[in-house]
Amino acid sequence: MKKYSLSEVKQHNQAHDCWLVIDGKVYDVTEMIETHSGGKDKIVPVCGTDATIYFQTQGGNGSHSLGAQQKLNDFLIGELS
Repeated sequence: MKKYSLSEVKQHNQAHDCWLVIDGKVYDVTEMIETHSGGKDKIVPVCGTDATIYFQTQGGNGSHSLGAQQKLNDFLIGELS
């Protein structure tokens, strides 16, 4: 699996180019931002960051469903080095 540094991830910090780190894995979630059920305003602020806690707690508002956790795998591009 491809390895990315956090500094590489930080470069992808916009709605049109959004990568996240969750549990040490790197995801390119750009294509799902517009269709995110919670709205894009929930994702865009954490683009380019380690969003592990944010994802696990839905930004402090609960937790993501098992389906959401499984769908995340569709966006996996690598691991944090």
